[in-house]
Amino acid sequence: ACAENRSMVKGVLFDLGAGTTVKDFEDYDYARGSLGGGSIPLLYRMYHDRCIDFHAIYAWEVKPIDHKTFWEPLPDDIRARVRLYNNPVAENSCPSSPEGNFTERGSFLRLLKSSVTPEDYVVAKVDIDGGPELAIVESIAHLPELSSLIDELYFEYHFNFDGLPHAWTRGTFGGRTVDTAINLFLRLRQAGIRAHIWV
Repeated sequence: ACAENRSMVKGVLFDLGAGTTVKDFEDYDYARGSLGGGSIPLLYRMYHDRCIDFHAIYAWEVKPIDHKTFWEPLPDDIRARVRLYNNPVAENSCPSSPEGNFTERGSFLRLLKSSVTPEDYVVAKVDIDGGPELAIVESIAHLPELSSLIDELYFEYHFNFDGLPHAWTRGTFGGRTVDTAINLFLRLRQAGIRAHIWV
């Protein structure tokens, strides 16, 4: 937990693929991971316990949300910080987005640029199965005006797991392999982002 004599750092969380629930917000158990009640309470608690307070939380979820179930567990001070978008994340596909050609309306990358500064501690989690997640993360890795805004990034990178069974065994991965995954995470880290695999 954050030491009482330490001041909190101002943070911003972008959760692309937030899930439909936020259970046990106050007493979140890390051992359950995001399966225990959604990624927002997990990430909020992880960072708050390390003296980073998210003053803004931007959350996207494409699946229909029962708003009573979603909002009820949130304490009032947290509700005021959350901006929930119950629609798909909009972004152009590769290679358009990594070249700086972002979607006109609803672009996460445009919102990122307009809502944070390099002084904010910014955490982004990208897990939007079937969505433009790779275009978004490639854009962040490729464009310094984006990578300079993000401190930590969690990304569920879908790739062919060398023919071994894995959670995402169905689907095509467009030539994505363990090697392309390592390369992307290396480029993110070289851009100054603490990049982590999200599963």
